[in-house]
Amino acid sequence: MKNLLTTALFCLALFGCVKKAPDLRGNWELTLPKGGKFQSPIERVSENTYRIPAIQSLSGVYELKGDKLVVTAPTDQRLTEYVWKVEDANTLILIEAPPISKIGWDYKGATLKRLR
Repeated sequence: MKNLLTTALFCLALFGCVKKAPDLRGNWELTLPKGGKFQSPIERVSENTYRIPAIQSLSGVYELKGDKLVVTAPTDQRLTEYVWKVEDANTLILIEAPPISKIGWDYKGATLKRLR
């Protein structure tokens, strides 16, 4: 009985505690810190790669790295600093962005919410 319990706890620790990455595909609404709203799909390119096609300076290809969605191929090649924190499968918060001198606005704190 003790060995069975030890084996079960080991398996739970090994396999049960691994958090599955959320699937971010779908339609989303961006809310900027100053209140502007835009809509865009998020498209899955591969297992951990996504494309945001329709939000001007935020558009590009992103890679999911843990709980962060990091731009890897921005549509505007100057804007390489975007990082979204994945709060949950329905909410992303922009935690890193290009400096104001590059884009004229501070987008940090913008949110993406999945539309239902």
